[in-house]
Amino acid sequence: MNKTFRFLRMLGRSGKVSPRKIHHLIFSLLGILIFSPFDLLERLFFSRKIRKTQLREDPIFILGHWRSGTSWLHQLLGANPEWAYLNYYEATFPGHFLLTERFLKPFFNWVNGLLGLKVPFFNNLKLDLDLPCEEDTALMNSVSGAAAYQAYLYPREARQHFERTLIHPDMQTQTDFERDYQHLLKKLTLAHGGKRLVLKSPPHTLRVKQILKMFPGAKFIYLKRDAKEVLRSHLKLWQSEISMFSYQDLPEEDLRRMIGEVHENFLREFEAVRGDIPVGQLVEVSYASLKTLPREVLEGIFLALDLGDFSAYLPHLERKLEETAFYKPFSYPEITSPPLKKFDVWALSNAGQ
Repeated sequence: MNKTFRFLRMLGRSGKVSPRKIHHLIFSLLGILIFSPFDLLERLFFSRKIRKTQLREDPIFILGHWRSGTSWLHQLLGANPEWAYLNYYEATFPGHFLLTERFLKPFFNWVNGLLGLKVPFFNNLKLDLDLPCEEDTALMNSVSGAAAYQAYLYPREARQHFERTLIHPDMQTQTDFERDYQHLLKKLTLAHGGKRLVLKSPPHTLRVKQILKMFPGAKFIYLKRDAKEVLRSHLKLWQSEISMFSYQDLPEEDLRRMIGEVHENFLREFEAVRGDIPVGQLVEVSYASLKTLPREVLEGIFLALDLGDFSAYLPHLERKLEETAFYKPFSYPEITSPPLKKFDVWALSNAGQ
């Protein structure tokens, strides 16, 4: 189905657009219209190759709640030259990256450097389109019916979007996810010469059963972090998303309440599916230990999941650790507004889960 038609259908199904956010909607629609010819050309030139492409090994999945440190772990594992990942360019332009990445990515990276653009969701890191990104971002940008991140575009309906795509997906949503996700991973495999994929998207934490159905030999790394840190960081993420991309406003108190409920549901749902992962295919680590002893934690992951020769990966890990040594976590001011302090009280009561 044409992406423009899918976008308009999604717009019709979702809630009203806030007047102050109309420009975000117009920008999205213009982007679809401008780049649709590239999508068509890629289908003409690459569709047969994509269909024939097979994953040689089942992927490695990084699981964990948003803001648990999964992006940093993704960068560290992505430093392994034996593996490949979805980068920011591929996630932004999932419909034509096989056709255009070679010439458009360097141009956009040059523009980003010229303008001094930074990643607003990752410690104000310099925006580099080669950085690892989440597959759910690609699903959203391809206007997939299974895209959980439609919630960011329509924050007033975020609970319903998460319920429909993650908590209780119907058969159509599951079918859409399997079709669109397989297609994306085949394209990634083709783009990166058949390398094993290391993938990260927090919604996958609630798709474990479906992922195992698609990839029975998949390996999973579950990252845990203190609940108060997670919630405050997730709040900042949502505030950035609403400010920069969303089609709707959401009152601050409603946003905090929604984030707390999503966190609680997320932990409960993962507990329900954790036991479905076969022995030897799951390892759990804490962000605190990864931050303190990254080499030892990564070596333990390699050993627990039988991921190959850690010594060959170690020099690449060392370089990535050196590159990321300057990263500093965001600081979060104390919440003083009485109605909103409930958010911090909830976070504190659930810390360490």
